[in-house]
Amino acid sequence: MIKQNKFALRFGCCVNMITKTKNVSGIDVVTVLKELGFDYTELSVAHVCAMSETEFVQLKSELLKVGLPVESCNNFFPAEVSLTGPNIDKDKIIGYLNKAFYRALELVVRL
Repeated sequence: MIKQNKFALRFGCCVNMITKTKNVSGIDVVTVLKELGFDYTELSVAHVCAMSETEFVQLKSELLKVGLPVESCNNFFPAEVSLTGPNIDKDKIIGYLNKAFYRALELVVRL
């Protein structure tokens, strides 16, 4: 019996970088990645947060159906949420963070 190495190389893909659809979630390529043997997918938090609740539920459903986990994310903050400078809005930042972490939790992203 071969013992699995906890440091084994795993393969994932940042799907929002290769999508061909308008919503840029990358869901259109997740099935192909699963078929090719990828271990996980990586999503853009900013794009996931920009989705309507209906779009988000569809994304979550499709990911569960395909069985390719979301193990990491990128692009955490969108450009319209300023984090530095004289015009920061702390309430907007906190509201965005709450939504981002809630959606990441719903997608079972490893935080």
